[in-house]
Amino acid sequence: MYTPTVLNFSPEKLFLVGVIALFVLGPNRLPQAARTLGRFAATVRRMSSGFHDEVRSALAEPTEVVNSAVSEFRVPDVRRSVREAVSSTFAPPEPSSASGPPSANPQRSPALQPAPSVQPAPAPAQLPPGNPDDPSLN
Repeated sequence: MYTPTVLNFSPEKLFLVGVIALFVLGPNRLPQAARTLGRFAATVRRMSSGFHDEVRSALAEPTEVVNSAVSEFRVPDVRRSVREAVSSTFAPPEPSSASGPPSANPQRSPALQPAPSVQPAPAPAQLPPGNPDDPSLN
């Protein structure tokens, strides 16, 4: 908690103020003046802390309302939603049962299925003429 220092006195300065107060007020009135000054300082400190508490509580309510409103607009898990969108976009299509011959063993797991045959890439001579970055090929 931050407590501002209004009077930043070193011990030497406090001693000097005490000596001057002793000469000005005298030994009879000095204890009563010190008590009065202590009560005044305590009252100011209480009022200051009460003011700080009131300001903090007044500022806390709008802050909570703004935070709750902002949290409604946040996506719960952005990484997961982006990962799902990318994986669903780039996932290979699942083979349908009507497109290929039925497998000999339907209980086999997909990991044990034979790998699909890979077609070799066409030879460079079979490619269409032109630069691959040519807009007319698009």
